[in-house]
Amino acid sequence: MDLEGRSSKLLEDAVAQFTTLPGIGRKTAMRFALYLLRKSEEDVKQFTEAVLKMKMDTQFCSVCNNISDSDLCSVCSDKSRDRSIVCVVEGIHDIIAIE
Repeated sequence: MDLEGRSSKLLEDAVAQFTTLPGIGRKTAMRFALYLLRKSEEDVKQFTEAVLKMKMDTQFCSVCNNISDSDLCSVCSDKSRDRSIVCVVEGIHDIIAIE
């Protein structure tokens, strides 16, 4: 779906960035970009700020390497957990599914 010469360079640049996400092809990327064009400037600003803040402020737990907003994740900081039991998972997405 090459729109060169028939579309905005800015739109094409946005589509190209969306296609860098896993599982997002050009058609879906175009839908995302066009959707954001229809949203208010404030909505798009909130969206981009949330993604940027996630990137800048997300940490990895110092105990288990889970994604966290602070030094300890919610799992490791939960005092009610049985510390004698360990759950080993392949990736962070597995922790989210289990929790």
